Amino acid sequence: MERAYVYYHLGKHGRICIRPGICVGLPYRASLQVYYDNNHRVTRVRTVRMPQAPGYRFFDQDRWKKNPEKRIAIARDLVGSKLLIGKSEEELTRLLGRPDGRRKLSDEPWELRVHCSSGAMNFDTFFYWPSKRYGRAEEGYIERIGEWAYLHE
Repeated sequence: MERAYVYYHLGKHGRICIRPGICVGLPYRASLQVYYDNNHRVTRVRTVRMPQAPGYRFFDQDRWKKNPEKRIAIARDLVGSKLLIGKSEEELTRLLGRPDGRRKLSDEPWELRVHCSSGAMNFDTFFYWPSKRYGRAEEGYIERIGEWAYLHE
């Protein structure tokens, strides 16, 4: 079960475009999220609030560390290459530098989770924790459905 994640800012970009010509919202700060398990090993890497086509660059450690506002193109390679999967927190920090932030996900001993995505920009999740203490979401909002919770993201 994923216990925490760290994130790296990738730079600001324009509004999110759902389809060509249909854009919503104010400029967003894209980020790379790296999730850890109980053993502090990377289990998943994803990007959030990414522009449609920021370009693509292969990962280069020096370029990543020197210019945080231009990480968007490099982040696509990090997610696609699975380079970070299985790395420890120490290895990740050596490779990418100190994270811009950290979030604790849960103190629960286990969880049941069903991903309910409905498109490229949607990461909704239906989940259950034994304590039923769902709290607030960092991104999106949580709706209680009986003893379960639905995260609208």
